[in-house]
Amino acid sequence: MLSEFLVFLRLGFEHIADIRGYDHILFIIALCAGYEPRHWKKLLILVTAFTIGHSITLALATLRIITINDVLVEFLIPLTIF
Repeated sequence: MLSEFLVFLRLGFEHIADIRGYDHILFIIALCAGYEPRHWKKLLILVTAFTIGHSITLALATLRIITINDVLVEFLIPLTIF
């Protein structure tokens, strides 16, 4: 069980950090834009919450517990950043 978790954890980090996934990077920048560097603890909580939420939705979609229209999601991601 732990080895499976570590595989998915690694895949999650790779997914979020992928430079081709600029929408994730832009979304995190937009979330953090209102904070000053001295509020790094709040920023860490915010980015961690985003990462956990994103990981949960990916897991639910992978396990086919939920299904989402990919075209709609890819449209809404940049829209929410804008």
